[in-house]
Amino acid sequence: QKADGRTSEGTSLSQGALPAAPAMAADAAAAPEAGLAAAMEAMSVGQAVPAVHNFTSKFMERPIFFHILVLEESLFIWAGGPGLGLDDLQVAVPTRYDAALPSVATLRGEADGQSSSMAQKFSRCFKRLVYLSFNVEAADSELAFFIQKELTVFLKQILGDAPGVKR
Repeated sequence: QKADGRTSEGTSLSQGALPAAPAMAADAAAAPEAGLAAAMEAMSVGQAVPAVHNFTSKFMERPIFFHILVLEESLFIWAGGPGLGLDDLQVAVPTRYDAALPSVATLRGEADGQSSSMAQKFSRCFKRLVYLSFNVEAADSELAFFIQKELTVFLKQILGDAPGVKR
C-alpha cells in the first residue's frame, strides 16, 4: 500500500480464462495489499489483452474503488464507492472526423453528468473506445477531478504514452 492510501492489483488474462470477480469490500482496509508500484513493475506496457486492473484510492478518508478492463483498442472503466452498482454508463467513441471531440452516448444515467465529459476526455486522450461507469454518490467537482486525475495517472502507466498525451 502506498503512503497516499492507494492500493492496486493487476491481472492479465490469457487463452480466454476469466479471473474470479474481485471482492470490493466497503472497508478500504480489505482492498488488495499489493502496491501500485509493485503491480506496475510486474506488467509491461505491451501487455496481453484482455487485462484486468483494480485499485483503491482514498479521498478525504473516503474509499474510491477502480476497476479497469483493457481490451483491444477499448477500455471499460468503473469508478465507485462502497455502494458498488452500475447506475451510470457512458460510451465515448473517437471519430476520424473530429479528433478533438469524441462522440458520447449515454447507456444509463444522466446524459450531461460528470461521467459523460470524463469519458469523452479519456477517449480523446487515449484514442480508444471508452466505456465509463461513474458510481460515486454525492460527487462534487473536487471529488470528480480527483477521480479523473487518479485514472489518468494509472491509465498512462498501464497504456504507456498514447499519441497526444501530455505529461
